[in-house]
Amino acid sequence: MQESASYSDEILPEGKYLVVEGPDGTGKTTQVEMIKTWLKEVYNIETFDFQEPGGNEMADAIRHILKDGTIPRIDSTDALLFTAARNEVWNGRALQELKLGKWVVTGRSYLSTLAYQGYGGGFNID
Repeated sequence: MQESASYSDEILPEGKYLVVEGPDGTGKTTQVEMIKTWLKEVYNIETFDFQEPGGNEMADAIRHILKDGTIPRIDSTDALLFTAARNEVWNGRALQELKLGKWVVTGRSYLSTLAYQGYGGGFNID
């Protein structure tokens, strides 16, 4: 039986940022849930999780637009929308959670924007 450990401000003054990357349908959400459960049960670490794009009211609204395949747009617009959603969650909540010692666990990050809109969509990543 594994002994549960806990963390203190002396060991972990701030939280950590964990990202699960991968193509659509590969189980990122499942992995995020498993990581959250493991951190809580084994180490008593509190987490804040979100799925990009999404995580607050504005980012969720942007997610709705991005997921709506009936709205025509160019790859650069998608890149800007993903960036706007990420900015909302990161600056609006995730940074504060990290400062409180929580670990932020998310499916996807800016690397997905580079892969999908940049390399995949031809948007100039520079």
